[in-house]
Amino acid sequence: MKHKKAKRFIVLLLFAALLWTAVYWCARDAAKAAAEKTGATLPFLLNVPYINQRMDYPTGCESVSAVMALQYAGVDITVDTFIDDCLDTGERPAYEDGVRYGCDPWEAFPGDPRSSSGYGCFSPVIERALRRAVGTQPYTVESLNGLTLDELCGRYVQKGVPVIVWATIDMAAPKPGSTWIVRDTGRLIQWMTPMHCLLLVGYDEKSYYFNDPWREAAVAYPRGDCTVAYDGFGRQAVVVYASAAQSSTSTIDGR
Repeated sequence: MKHKKAKRFIVLLLFAALLWTAVYWCARDAAKAAAEKTGATLPFLLNVPYINQRMDYPTGCESVSAVMALQYAGVDITVDTFIDDCLDTGERPAYEDGVRYGCDPWEAFPGDPRSSSGYGCFSPVIERALRRAVGTQPYTVESLNGLTLDELCGRYVQKGVPVIVWATIDMAAPKPGSTWIVRDTGRLIQWMTPMHCLLLVGYDEKSYYFNDPWREAAVAYPRGDCTVAYDGFGRQAVVVYASAAQSSTSTIDGR
């Protein structure tokens, strides 16, 4: 009788061990799948070709970010070609009779992106330049102004499309900088500093990842800092992607 009880006990122990093992592996696989889906422990990253701006394009972060996005999409183009053939440039802010005049950064780049004395431009300028860069080739250019960083990640980055965004160097809080008058319209421009344009390429639960033209590839910045910097410039974002790779825009953004 004792022998039978001992045998039954051993069988129950083996069964419990097998059950525990099965539960453990199922739980582990489920946790891994959830982590990969949300980026909790494994960051979701796109392998986008990196270009650094420091040597040749000290104020050309917008052009460099745009060309990284274009090259990733499959467009054969250099930063120099993008600047020379696609980018609208205008008057660099300078004093004249005591008044500081310059072009509208919503319409053109003030100065020269190859010069340290240049400024920067905003999303409509880069959107137009991207359209010129792709020409009649089968690529789609979209303005995504107003979307949150999480929405950009969920609708675009996660589906293989990096996003050009406007924020600040090192995700510092935006601060008022210099001002100038647009000569033709009289519009007052309040420049915010340290303005920067980057390419959003990944995310996890704590950080967003950027190909940062001023720093390096796949730089992780805290989510909170990124949101403050990105929102401070009005949530400006632009994408370019191969139209042939997507049946429609709804395939990309899920709308």
